[in-house]
This record gives sequence, C-alpha cells and structure tokens, in this order.
Amino acid sequence: MDLIKRLFIRTFAGAFLGISVFAPGISGSVVAIAMGVYHDIVRIASSPFKPFKQNMIFLAPIAIGMGVSAVLLVVLFPDLFAAYQRTAFMLFTGLIAGNLPMIFAEVKPHKFRASHGVSGVLAFAIAVGVMVLSMFVGDPGATGVTSGWWMFLIGGLVAGMLTLVPGMSIATLLIVMGIYPQVMYAANQLFGASAIYLPHLLLFIGGIVAGLVLVAKSIAKSFDKWPGPSHSSVFGFMIGSMVGMALLGLTTEHPFAIAAGWNWLIDFVAILVGVGISIGFMVMGKKMNSTAK
Repeated sequence: MDLIKRLFIRTFAGAFLGISVFAPGISGSVVAIAMGVYHDIVRIASSPFKPFKQNMIFLAPIAIGMGVSAVLLVVLFPDLFAAYQRTAFMLFTGLIAGNLPMIFAEVKPHKFRASHGVSGVLAFAIAVGVMVLSMFVGDPGATGVTSGWWMFLIGGLVAGMLTLVPGMSIATLLIVMGIYPQVMYAANQLFGASAIYLPHLLLFIGGIVAGLVLVAKSIAKSFDKWPGPSHSSVFGFMIGSMVGMALLGLTTEHPFAIAAGWNWLIDFVAILVGVGISIGFMVMGKKMNSTAK
C-alpha cells in the first residue's frame, strides 16, 4: 500500500511539474519544492548513475505525470491554461502558501546572519521580477518553427541550467528567448503523428538534461556547505513566487462571467484547494518517511 501511495504522489507531483513547464509564470522548481520532490531531483540530477536503478524508479512516475500534462495541455486542451489562467495562478498561490511553514522550519535551525537576510531578499526580488516579466513577454501562442536545431539545443541547455533555480519560470524564459512558441508547435506536430520536428525536440530535451546535470552538483554543494543562506534563498524564492503568482492572478481577467463577489469566492476556493493539496502532500510524505524508518 505504501508503494502505491508513493507512486500516486510522485505521479501527481509530475502532473503539476508538467503544468509548470508549459505554463508561463509558474516555476517548476517552486512546484517541486511544494510537492516535496525538489531535493530528491537535485540529488538524482547531481549523480544520475548512483544508484541508477533506484533513481529511475523514483523518476518514472514523475515522468509519467509530466507526460500526461504534456498530452493534455499541448494536444487535447491547448487553450486550457490560457482560458483559466487566473484560477490556475490562484491554485498555485495556495500550493506555495501551504508549503511555507515546512520551508521556514528548514531555515529556523540556522543561526540568523546578515548573509541569510541578503540571500532571502535577493531571491524574493528575483522571483517577483520573473513573475512581472511574464506579464510583458508577448503572445506565447504556437505559430511554427522558424529557428534551426541549434537554437532548440541552446534553449534546452539554458532552460535545464535554470530549472533547479527556485522562482525561475522556464516557459517565461523560453518566451523571452523566442523559442517557446516553436517548442509548443513542434510538440503539437509530434503528438499529431508528424515526426518532422522530432530531431529538434530531442535536442531540446537533451539540452535540458545536460543543463540539469551541469547545475545540480553546484546546487547540492551549496545546501551542504552553506545551508543557512541556501534555505533562506529558497524561502525568499517561495514567498516571492507566491506574491508574484497572486499578482499575475489578480491582473488576469476572470474566466467566469458572473458577479464580482462570486469571482472572488472562486479565487479564494482555488487558493484553499492549493493549500489543501500542499498540506496533504506534506502529511503523506511524513507518514511514508516514518514508515520507511
């Protein structure tokens, strides 16, 4: 039963991670932290072959969940996030908020120093800045592939290197680079049974993996050597992402054409659902860890 629960949790976490990859403004690493899989992903990316079998077993359900999100968002419901952006932003705001007490608990044991405060404030500013940037990056709609294969490789490499940095929205970054609509178009073509852009997508995915491996060791070392500033940075990124996510939601038109009071109620319910999901993940994670011991 515990194995089934673990598989379910990781698959569910993968689905949210998949949404964060395709949804501009949402940070995949912040979602990974909220889902309780961030440190495991950093550990695996820093040493993918040690131990290889256990790492693949851990990542498989996450990959399945991300694949389901990809099919739903890219093929079946290409305009889903665009139509319900505000509700999605509020859901992710709650998801982050529910996880803040756990993140603060990791900061608390370390004696406060000026470097911790600077790290936290800087991380907060970067996270909010990325969120604000996503408001002005233009139309992310897929129109075609106009760049060469090398741009997909570079885009994937840059995306991979920044994926594990909390607060960074990969979709927003790719929009700024001009590659996001092309990746979406290529993925849509692939799911539509056309492999014409398969080499481009393989190079893009390869670049992401290479970028992850290159940066993961540095991030893992930073948590080992400088735990105080590192955890303070994560806390700052989380608060900044939560504030930025809420701002994005509040500045987005509500998808439901009903009275304003009901719209606010829907926003509040979406936040509560996000908080509930986050707390549920923490409770289940603690139970499984205690059982494993």
